This record gives sequence, C-alpha cells and structure tokens, in this order.
Amino acid sequence: MDSSGDATGRQPQRRKSGDHIGSAERAPSKPSAASVSEQAAAPAEPDPQPRRRGPKKGVPRNRYDRELKHSDPTSLDPEFIVLTGEPVDDEPGRTARLRWTKGRRSPITDEEAANVAWRRSAARLNRVYKSPDAASKIEARKLPPTLEQALAKLSDKLPDWQATRESLHVNVPGRLSDYLAAYADMMNCSVSQLVELWVYEQVRANVRSPRQLRAAYEQMCEETYRQERADLAAQAASQDDDDEDDDEDDE
Repeated sequence: MDSSGDATGRQPQRRKSGDHIGSAERAPSKPSAASVSEQAAAPAEPDPQPRRRGPKKGVPRNRYDRELKHSDPTSLDPEFIVLTGEPVDDEPGRTARLRWTKGRRSPITDEEAANVAWRRSAARLNRVYKSPDAASKIEARKLPPTLEQALAKLSDKLPDWQATRESLHVNVPGRLSDYLAAYADMMNCSVSQLVELWVYEQVRANVRSPRQLRAAYEQMCEETYRQERADLAAQAASQDDDDEDDDEDDE
C-alpha cells in the first residue's frame, strides 16, 4: 500500500499553486439572507457632528470679564436664611442682602457688618444641618447636635481687632499680582499689610452706588481683558493674511 494514502486508500488532494489559505484572491462568499436582513434592520449611524470651532489661536476665551456676582449665594437662599422671630430680623443685612439706599454716602457701620456676618454664618450652619449627610458633617466639624444649639454660640457682635486673623481667598490675574508685589516692594512692606490697608480704607470710605461700582469694574475689564483680546485677535488676523500671501507666492 502506498504510504501517501489514508486508511481508506484515498489520495489526499493537493493544493494548486497560489491557492493559499487566507489569500485575498479567493472569491468572496455571498452573504446569507439572514445577514442581509440584519444589516437592513440595523439603524443607520448618525452623521458625525461638526466640530465646534473655538477662538483663534492665541486669542483667550472670555473667562474673566463677566458680570458681578455675589460671593456667598448660600446667605441669600431663603431655604437657608435663619429667622429668629425677634425684632433683630428687621435690621439691615440680618435676614436679606444689605441694600444700598439712594443718596447714601456714609461708610458701612459696625451694626451692618455684624448683621451680615451673622446671616452668612447662620445660613452656612443651616445648610449643614439640612444636608443629607448632616450627621457625618456635624461630627467632623464638632458641632452641637441641633441647629438651635449651634446658633446660640454665634456672636452678634464684631470681634475685636486683634482677636482673629482670617485669610482672604481671592483670584486675580497673575499680572495684577505682580503689580501688587512690586508696589509692596517699593513701599517696603508685605503684600498682606498692603491689602489690609486698602481694605480698611475701602470700608471706611464713603460708599459708592452699585451702578458706580459696576461702571468702574467694566472700565477695568475694558482696559485689561478685552483690550488684550482685541490686540491678540488683530495679531492673529494679520498672521493669517501673511500666511495667505505666502501661499500665493508659492503657487
């Protein structure tokens, strides 16, 4: 018996030259009716959304020169403002934002500052006790079990000048911070002392109307952020024109 055959005596079929497994020349198989129906039933893929075009290269987004906003929204939320039912609730700043009255020029009073400070602190406490995870927050902050007990510890008087020191967390442009450091360097004082003096002078000076403050802030934004964006946009447009001229010269 020929050793090249199998047990049945049949000779194995030889592959033709070029008939390789996985060859790209193999004739494609016809799709079945089931696969065709599945492809027809499959939803068409949506067209890709056009990419949103951002600002031109080198032109920053409008992030900073926005409208003025309150620094403590919690103290303005009726859900968290605390009413005691006492006559003190009617004092300015105690249960609502401290309003500027037309024609006022006098500085902020001690009573107004104390009322606003109490309202802000009380609203924050109220928010903690009303939060879903109040128990863990109360324990972490070592607060009394009830809101009433926590409010009883709040002082309705201003602290002494040398009683406490607090950090003011403010965000200003790095360029303005550099100006401030240079000014303090010239005055041979610390930045903290310089800011402390300016804050004291500001709150002890005659108050401006909210309209005057907004106008001053708008003027600052116009001279800084917006002017810088306009200059960068002009530079970017000029660069684009130069690039187009170079392309035309190449052609």
